[in-house]
Order: sequence, then C-alpha cells, then structure tokens
Amino acid sequence: MIRLIAIGDSLVFGKGVEKKHSWVSILQIEFDLIDKYNYQVFNLGIPGDDSGKLSKRIIDEVGNRLNDTDDNVHIFILIGVNDCKGIGNKDNFCTSKETFNSNLNQIIDSLKKYTDNINFISILPVDEIKTRTIQGLFFRNDNIELYNSYIQAMCLKKGVNYIDIFSTWMKQNYQNYYAEDGIHLNVDGNKKVYSDLKHQILNAW
Repeated sequence: MIRLIAIGDSLVFGKGVEKKHSWVSILQIEFDLIDKYNYQVFNLGIPGDDSGKLSKRIIDEVGNRLNDTDDNVHIFILIGVNDCKGIGNKDNFCTSKETFNSNLNQIIDSLKKYTDNINFISILPVDEIKTRTIQGLFFRNDNIELYNSYIQAMCLKKGVNYIDIFSTWMKQNYQNYYAEDGIHLNVDGNKKVYSDLKHQILNAW
C-alpha cells in the first residue's frame, strides 16, 4: 500500500473551493485511475494552521494513519503563510525566524520517525493587490520569499526535498490562480499546484 500524506494549512485543506477541486483531491482521483486498491491519500490540512500548531499535532495526525509495516509513505508539507504574515505592520511577523526554524526542525524530526520521503513545498505567493484590503494583516511576497529561504535552508540541513513553486509562479501571471482574498487558490490554482507536483509524485513510484 502506497500512502501519501499532505499536511499543512488552508492551502492544503482547499479552502475556497469544493472539496473535489482541492489539489489533494485531484491527486486522489489521479491515483484512483491508476489503481483503486493500492493507494491512499490523506488531506491533513487545517485552515489557519501555522508551523507551531502543526509541530504540535503532526505526531498524532500522521501516526494515527500509519502502522509499523508501512514502508512506502510519502509526505508533502505546505506551511508558513500564517507564520510570515505581518501583524500591525509588515515586519511584525506572526512567528519569529528563530521560532519558525525551531518548528521546522521539530516537524521534520517528527516525520523522519515514519519515512525519509519528506517533501516541503514552498509557501505560495499571494496577490498583493487583493491582500492589501485585509485590515491589520500584511501578506507580502518579500516576506514569503524570506521565510521560504528559511525552509529551503532547513531542508538542505536535514536532507529533505524542497519543491520551489514560489519562484516558478513569480515568473508567471500567477494572480489568475487566486480567489478573492488573494491568499487562497481558486479551481485553476489548485489544478496548477497539482500539475506542478504531479510529475514528481508519480515518478516517486
């Protein structure tokens, strides 16, 4: 049995679209076409999650879905947009660099008890024109880029795969992928994440 676990915040959960349109659900549909009996996909995204909350729940969430005989487990993590948002001003980060790095380290160490097939997806860019209307909170791509650099450095240190969607999207007209708030993905955005991940996921098996 091949098990894929996607865990993180609302961008994993699929907030803003019907469940069937989230990139994790699209992946499940793809696997069902390949083999209905030997693949399991778990969506463990929670809206509003940050790295601290994730680090506290990850052992129970992942452990409850695996057993000691599972030897083909692949985990994809997407977390950080709620950590790097500014509160009151753009530089008053919700989670400090030091705390964020500590949380990342704990998340990776916790997951390595189950598998070495760990993949960190970069924090996705936001549509800043739309996020400017969110009073008191600052979602900025320069902050996202900074926190992505922390994720990438931690992945390099811990021997974990880093998937850089952020840099690719910043070179494209990515704004078309977003819902009205500029943070969450619309149907096309979820399809794009699936497309960007598909080759890497399917080639893993």
